[in-house]
Formats: sequence, C-alpha cells, structure tokens
Amino acid sequence: KEGGFSTGLSLNTIRNVPSLFGVLPSEYATALLIEKMQGDRESKDVGPSPADSRYKGYKGFFRFGSEPAGKKIQYAIALGNDATGTFYMITFESPEAEWDEAWKTGAVIMNNLLLDEKY
Repeated sequence: KEGGFSTGLSLNTIRNVPSLFGVLPSEYATALLIEKMQGDRESKDVGPSPADSRYKGYKGFFRFGSEPAGKKIQYAIALGNDATGTFYMITFESPEAEWDEAWKTGAVIMNNLLLDEKY
C-alpha cells in the first residue's frame, strides 16, 4: 500500500549527469556512495566497483535504520558511465535478521549484473 518492500532490489538511473550536476557520472557515483552513504551509515567493504572500462564507481555494504522498524543491511553499487553521461545506483537490501538467507539470492543477482553500455 505504501510502496515499500522488506527484501528487494532497486535500480535507479540518472541520465545527463554532467549537465545536471556539473560532474562526470563516475565522480557523482563516488561522491554519493563514499561521501554521503558512508558518512551517515555503518559501512563495510566499501571500495572500487569491479573493473570495467565503461563503468567507474564504488560498492559496499551498509547498515542503517532504527528501532522499532529494525536495522537493514544494504549492498550498494554506484556506477557512472562517463561516455553516455549516465549514473546507476543498484541496491539489494533486507532486514538484518533475514540478511544471511536473503544474501544467498542477492549475491547471485548483484555479482552477475549486466548493463547496456549504450545507455
């Protein structure tokens, strides 16, 4: 009813990042994941995304939320395609109490993503 989910995957894109924000998409990805998300959430294993000449960015695990709703764990990948000007934010999240089981599926999805390099 409210548009939320307990465990799930989200993919968000922003096109024309240089004209909107005045930075390359890879720089936007770094600023968002490293400066913002790592600044206001517990983080683990944050580092460069897997090497790919078309996409540059960062990935990592984040813990956030509060009682009574409970803590959630999120794996996030922020990528920029500087050739097309597109930014991607891909997240998989689940309640902390369900994380170990959910991540069995989430890891398969997040470790096998393919993006269209023309977009």
